[in-house]
Amino acid sequence: MINPEIEQAARGAGRLGAIANLEAIVLREVDWKTYEVAVPHGENIDFNVEYNMAHGKAGARLRYQVRSKITGKASTGEVFRLEMAHEAFFGLPADDPTTDEEESAFGFVSVFFMVFPYIREFVHLLTGNSGFPALLLTPLRVPIDPAIGIPRAQPELTS
Repeated sequence: MINPEIEQAARGAGRLGAIANLEAIVLREVDWKTYEVAVPHGENIDFNVEYNMAHGKAGARLRYQVRSKITGKASTGEVFRLEMAHEAFFGLPADDPTTDEEESAFGFVSVFFMVFPYIREFVHLLTGNSGFPALLLTPLRVPIDPAIGIPRAQPELTS
């Protein structure tokens, strides 16, 4: 039995995916902090990654903001913290109404996967150019089983 909420979300995401035109993806904010914390020889830095997404609509334009927070910690304390915000803008036909549910589903199903490569590249370049091991977020893999819903993926970091 297919979950009706998942089916409705998939239909809404598919409908917007067919009519929304990507206009821009921009890096809007970056807050990068490193700390004077000694990492014991041979110890790996542990990483924590968090994502949040919000969206809004003005006229025929949809705006999504993806906020990322990545912290690196050692047994001696926090080594670095990166917080950034990417925004994606989409144009819609002026006479086509959308619902908040469709916009949310499109954000989760499509927009995050469009923005994620930009997040991944920035993390890799920033950490590598800052003297840390160049970190690479693993690609997102989301197994979709319509009967139980769409699980939220938690990307991992590799160096």
